[in-house]
Amino acid sequence: LNFTMGYKLYSADNTNGIYLEVGYNINDHISLFIGGITNASVLNFSDDKGITNIGINASKDLMITDRFTFPLEISLIVNPNYRNISKVPGVGQNPVNFVVSVVF
Repeated sequence: LNFTMGYKLYSADNTNGIYLEVGYNINDHISLFIGGITNASVLNFSDDKGITNIGINASKDLMITDRFTFPLEISLIVNPNYRNISKVPGVGQNPVNFVVSVVF
């Protein structure tokens, strides 16, 4: 199991929720996670406490040449608390996020 905790040290508004996350590695390439905040948090764009993400990560090293690999990570994240997040212009309040990232 993997544990993550985040806390904002300073805020001009008074929203200091603690972010907590637990992750579980199914194997070397797939992991599951669940996280949430304990209070409203501008940093997490949320005006209420609760579970803010449930998701799955998949990673793979793509071999470009025999000497160079390209680390790729894909995440599918669902926010069951999405009604409490701030509206993003042009996006709205989307409960599902799909993220593709490259690690250098």
